[in-house]
Order: sequence, then C-alpha cells, then structure tokens
Amino acid sequence: MENKIYKSELYFIFILLILSIIYRMFFIYMPLDREEGTYAYIAERIEKGELPYKDIFVNKQPFIFYIYKTAFKFLGTSYEAIRIFTNFYILVMLLVFYSFIREFFNKWLSLLILFFFIMHLNNHNIHGLNSNTEIFIFLPVFVAYIFLCSTVDKYFHINLFLTGFFIGIATFIKLIAAFILFVALIYILKYFKKNKIKYILWLFSGFITLVILLFLWCIKNNMLKEFIEYTFFYNFNNLLRFDLKNTFFILIKNGWIFIKTNLILFVGFLYGLYLFFKNKKIKIIFLSLLSSLLFFIYISFSPNYYPLYYLVLIPFLSILSAIFINEFYLFLCKKTNNKKIAVSLAIIAVVIYSLYFIKINNFLNFIKSNYKTKDIYYEAKAIAEIINLNKKEKQNILVFANEPEIYFYTHTQSPFKYIYNYPASYKLNELNDEFILDFLIVDLISDNEYKVFLEKNFKKVVEFKNLILYESKGDKNEKNK
Repeated sequence: MENKIYKSELYFIFILLILSIIYRMFFIYMPLDREEGTYAYIAERIEKGELPYKDIFVNKQPFIFYIYKTAFKFLGTSYEAIRIFTNFYILVMLLVFYSFIREFFNKWLSLLILFFFIMHLNNHNIHGLNSNTEIFIFLPVFVAYIFLCSTVDKYFHINLFLTGFFIGIATFIKLIAAFILFVALIYILKYFKKNKIKYILWLFSGFITLVILLFLWCIKNNMLKEFIEYTFFYNFNNLLRFDLKNTFFILIKNGWIFIKTNLILFVGFLYGLYLFFKNKKIKIIFLSLLSSLLFFIYISFSPNYYPLYYLVLIPFLSILSAIFINEFYLFLCKKTNNKKIAVSLAIIAVVIYSLYFIKINNFLNFIKSNYKTKDIYYEAKAIAEIINLNKKEKQNILVFANEPEIYFYTHTQSPFKYIYNYPASYKLNELNDEFILDFLIVDLISDNEYKVFLEKNFKKVVEFKNLILYESKGDKNEKNK
C-alpha cells in the first residue's frame, strides 16, 4: 500500500478533526459522571500530597489519575479543564490512529474509517463525550499496534518490546486493555513465520517491564499491598458476583440498543467475519475482529454494565465498516461499469446512514436542549453549587450517595478514606459524637433508611429526583441512640 500523504488528504483530515473538536467544545461544561468524579477527586488529592490506595480507597488503575492531574497542571483544577484536555488528547489520538490505518489502506478508505470513528466516538448515548478511561486507552493501544504491525525485520524484537510496554500503559489506565496482550500474542503465532517464541518473550518482557516499574513506584510510596488488594483482589471478588441470567438479559437489551444506534458498525463486524473466513491472510481484518471479540467478551462477563464499555469497540468496528462500504463501492463499479455512478451511490449510502445515526441518537435534541439535564450528575453539580454559595473557610461534607464528584466540585476532602459507601461498613447513625458535619448528601435509599436520624440532626436544603442535600442543624451532630 502506498503510504504517501497527499495535500488534499491533509485538508480532509483537518476538516474532520476541526469539526469533531468544535462539536465536543459545545459540551465542555457537561458535568462529570461518577467515574470522572472519582478520577478528578483523586487527582486533586494527589496535588495536595496524598496518594491513591495509600490514602484513598480506589479500585481503579493508577495512570488515569495522573492524566487528570496533568490536565489540572496545565489548565487549572476544574472540570472544564478535563473536557478541554480530553479534546486535545483525542486530537492527538486520532492522528496516531490515522497513521496506523494509513499503513493498510489508501487515502479514501482511510478517510472513511476516520469519519466513522469520529462520528461514533462522539455519540453521547455511549458516553463518547465524556473523559473516561475508555477514551484514554486508545492512544497507547494504537501506538502498540503500530509497533506490532511494523514490517522492519531488523527491529522486530524492539518493536515487540515496545508493543508490550504500551499495552502495559493502556492496561494500567483501564484493565480491559490487557486483552490486547492476547491479541498481540495470537497475531505473532499466526503471522510470524519464525522465531515465534523469541518474539513472544520480547512482547511479554515489554509488558512486564512496565509492571515492574509500577510496582517499584508502589514500593517507594509504601503502598504495594493496598495497590494489589484494591485493584486486583477487590475487582476479582466483583467478578465472582457475575449473574449469568441477569447479565444475559442486560446484554441482549443493551446489545440491541448498541446495534440499533450504531448499525453500520454491526454490519461491518458481520462483513469482517465473512472476509476473514474468505481470506485469513488480511492482517488488519484479523486484528480488528479479534480486538472486537475479546473486548466484547469482557463486556459480556462484566458484573456491572455501562454503555461506555462499548466505546472500546468503535475504532475496530469503524475499520470493518469502512471496508464494507468500499466493497459495496467495488460491487457497484462492477455492476454499473461506471466509477462516477458507483462513487455517487456509495456517498449517498454514507450520507443516508449518517442522517439515520444523527436522528436515532437524538443528536440535534441533545445539542439544543440537552435532554439529560435531569440525570443524577447534573443534580450533583447543582448541589455542589449550593454548597459553594454557603462555603465556609473550612467545612465538613459527607457524600453518602456514591457521587465523589461533589467532593471535587466543592474542593473538599472526604472525611474518610472511602469516597463511596462501599466497602466502608459505617452507618450514618453510628458516627462518633465528635464527628461534625456541615453538609450531608444522601440518595433516596439512604434518606428512607436514616429518616429519623436525618430529621433529628439535619434540615433539608434541597431535594432532587435522586439526591438530597442536608445541612446540619447545629455545630455538632447528635448520635441517634
């Protein structure tokens, strides 16, 4: 494949990237969700000299906290800074992605892949506009694939070491990226003609090097035990809660929603399967299919389902979808014997799908009125704004509702090591007499469970659909005995 980048190609890339950034900039004031709130709060505490795992219980991988901290360092400690930083990160990521696919496809097919990727990545229904780990794993994964697919024999061992190293970086942003290690392993076994064991060892040595560096960092900060316990054993125990029957129905329901709202990606996947069994030598189809399948297995067996999990499928399904459209174009060329007609019909097909995609995902309604304004994350932000209006020099806040973004918005430290209701075992009415709160945030379940205690010690400030803000009646909360 000719890898020369044409001037006209650069214009199209520039237009696609600029349109994507402009669209995303409309949502820089979109509140943080629960996961983002966790990352932002811990990143802020790191700025204050604390450490994850050692000072704060968290079962997330560590690199995401330092990505957020980087955003705060350059753009200020605010949720807008996270959104802006994410947009620029995506810009770089898309350029790296394009350089990867350009090794396999001509300019028009590469541009179509980029178009599909950008369009589906910006889908709010799968949290594509957010700043979650699924977004941030893409860059190291694409870099890893660039090294994996390098055809320079002389540097195979170095390339595979770097492949493993960057897979390690992605893994410690989001654990799901560890599946890419198996993709690389199978790729070596299938497509490398000799020295397979040697190259597999180089692959794993790169990954293990990253793990060793991370463990040394933990040892230096005296938190290796907590890191292993929280990020591995705690998450493994979560997997044991897997409910096959319930997960199956959730998977069918949400899988159908994903297919319906991202139809071309599903069609591309089916066509990719057909092409793979027709010609198993096409490496990029193999990589795209295997990556999609392994990520989907993770989604299927995850004890907690979130729509954003499907984000990890988008770049690989975009490749397969564009290949499908290209094959459709070649079919039309053969049938009509007229390239201009074939190109026109292929463009019309892409336009029709794009309009369908915009309509079924309510893009225009989301831009105009943002119909998600009643979500719990908007409530959390509204509560934080109320607290900030009444802010004292030093105040104690307890978020008994699993919404740590409130701590971040108010720049307040959690009174406990735990920022969620789990795995803490304390109950509101069992807090020490010396424990003083200015504000307390609870969800509706906790509000009913501790109704007597709350009415005795707090006054209700505001009640939303999901969250309730209470303010202390006095300087000291009395325990309900």
